[in-house]
Amino acid sequence: GSKIVKNIENIEKWRGVNNSLSIKLDREKSYCVILMNPVQYAASCYKFWDTIKAKNGKVPANLTDFTHKVFEFLFLNNDLRLKEDFKERLRNLYTKGDIVINSTTEKNRSIVKNAIEEVKIEIHLTTLHPSSRKNFC
Repeated sequence: GSKIVKNIENIEKWRGVNNSLSIKLDREKSYCVILMNPVQYAASCYKFWDTIKAKNGKVPANLTDFTHKVFEFLFLNNDLRLKEDFKERLRNLYTKGDIVINSTTEKNRSIVKNAIEEVKIEIHLTTLHPSSRKNFC
């Protein structure tokens, strides 16, 4: 939460945004911000990696590959229905004209983008995951 941009003007400064928000935002209108995780579990396994780091002094180089596989397994597993849960939450909250910003990690971005497109979201943008904006805010 500490890395969330403090006001809507700063969104345009995000590195990695694939469309200019300035043409999509009405400066006279108020906007609500809803943060929604596609997978509502700690798919990054940060507790696991903290334990490994404490024992070995470092995190393995293949961390992103492993966490991507965990996320992908959870999100795409039909028995768990987490992708369907995400799409349903989007459908319930989305109103025509809303802007959806996909800021999942790079390796997971395309599968989340596909889910957003399946919901027929009109305007959806892509930007970097907050963890990759270490010096931004």
